[in-house]
Amino acid sequence: MDQREEALAGMAGTRLDLLVIGGGITGAGVAREAALRGLRVGLVERNDFAAGTSSRSTKLVHGGLRYLKSGDFRLVREAVLERQRLIQMAPHLVRSAAFLFPVYRGDPDPLWKLRIGLTLYDWFAGRHRVPRHQVHAPAGVLAQEPLLQPAGLTGGAIYTDAVTDDARLTLAVLASARQAGALVANYTEVTGFTHGQPPRRQVTAVCLRDHLGDASLTVGCRTVLNATGPWLDALRRLEDPGAVPVLRPTKGVHVAVPGHRLPLRQAVVLRSTDRRLMFAIPSGDYTYIGTTDTDYDGDLGEPPVDAADVDYILAAVNRSFPDCRLTVPDVVSVWAGLRPLLDPGDGRRPAEVSRDYRLFRSPGGLVSVGGGKLTTFRAMAVQIVDELLPESRGRVPAVAAVAPLPGAARPTPAEVAAAAASAGVPQELAVELAGRHGSDFIQVLAELRPGDLDAPRRTVCLRLQTRYAVRHELARRLADVLVRRTPEFLFSADNGRDLAAAVAADMAELLGWGPERTQAELAAYLDQVGQMQAWRRPDSGSPP
Repeated sequence: MDQREEALAGMAGTRLDLLVIGGGITGAGVAREAALRGLRVGLVERNDFAAGTSSRSTKLVHGGLRYLKSGDFRLVREAVLERQRLIQMAPHLVRSAAFLFPVYRGDPDPLWKLRIGLTLYDWFAGRHRVPRHQVHAPAGVLAQEPLLQPAGLTGGAIYTDAVTDDARLTLAVLASARQAGALVANYTEVTGFTHGQPPRRQVTAVCLRDHLGDASLTVGCRTVLNATGPWLDALRRLEDPGAVPVLRPTKGVHVAVPGHRLPLRQAVVLRSTDRRLMFAIPSGDYTYIGTTDTDYDGDLGEPPVDAADVDYILAAVNRSFPDCRLTVPDVVSVWAGLRPLLDPGDGRRPAEVSRDYRLFRSPGGLVSVGGGKLTTFRAMAVQIVDELLPESRGRVPAVAAVAPLPGAARPTPAEVAAAAASAGVPQELAVELAGRHGSDFIQVLAELRPGDLDAPRRTVCLRLQTRYAVRHELARRLADVLVRRTPEFLFSADNGRDLAAAVAADMAELLGWGPERTQAELAAYLDQVGQMQAWRRPDSGSPP
């Protein structure tokens, strides 16, 4: 029986204090917080962890500078403080980064207003040691980013926020939850709810379907939290057919291009042709740009990227960096995520809808959480567990809620070099793994097998991570590794297609796949790559 099967058996064999439905960052955060308090906690996800919004964001941990304009000071202050906490909790995954905000004549926010906003931004960080913003004249801005459009430039500012690997951050939070005793399983779908006797008819159990084990089970629980993001209303209707929808999903599209086509020294704030704020963010050998913000009512599982979405983003880049002349063939990958925003019911533009969260309780007692931000997931989790299980308050010191996540003890260069020498691998390989896994890179290196080093470094790096992901991170499908546990899908020239067979072979050995299952996994992954690239017009060209 593997770890996942053990978790499902454990859920079926006990009555949980809390069952969390949804394996994104919100659900992961709540499961971790509840488990740290000593509660009996289970979490199920019908797909893979972080398969929805939590792997399709702009990959920022930020205060949300633009929310100051709408007067949402409480949310910004909370987000800035949480940003600093996450940098301390997961320095291998959440890293401070400089952001350049250029200002042009006619922009909605002139330089003086930006200066006031950034002063508040710095002030909210409080005692944390954050580099204070710097305001520059046009010459200073162009010295930072020489490719920026000089015409109409009135100045700009550099401030500090943070970038992350959103999927790996979610996995790290889940790993922390599991270490604290939470029972966690992916590919497990909720099929129904069991209610108690009248007159209250409260939810007493949840019916589940294990899609990998092809089995059904029922889990008894005191409290159930629906943290399914964009699927929130669908699950609410499953428990209460009369539930009124509360969400207004919006779609955010991103594109990635080779770094040499958009070479940046730091992240840059852009304005689209309709003056919306966007970001261009360097990430290894690539630069990604996003995001759009449009209402969406289509397939929640795979929101499509349209050619118009890509054209919109490229137009924003070329407006700010006219000499780069980015075109469709420059685009290596695209992704779209859905924001589970609460519907304010007043017709305001998507960008003006609050990112705050709310809890909704059905007559049967199902609690659903809508809204929220990646950056504030930890603070949300504390508040949610306080409300759902108030008797658990104060069970552990508050410091436990901000304890480092697995891998957070970043190894020193000397420790990385020593580990590389001990394992007999190139130091560059150890550095790359340490950058992605922190102190856990030692366990990843332990997956090395005789003959592995005969292959190119990229292949070795990916195969070691594959074996680690299967053994320690509940990776059970080929896409789990190539899309969420490594950057191959989004940040490689061919979206991981050239190494998919090698990864599938390792997974087949570890998981007991036969030839038919292995080929099905390969076909499913190649189909996913094809869907990601489906936005291209027949004559638009291929990625470089």
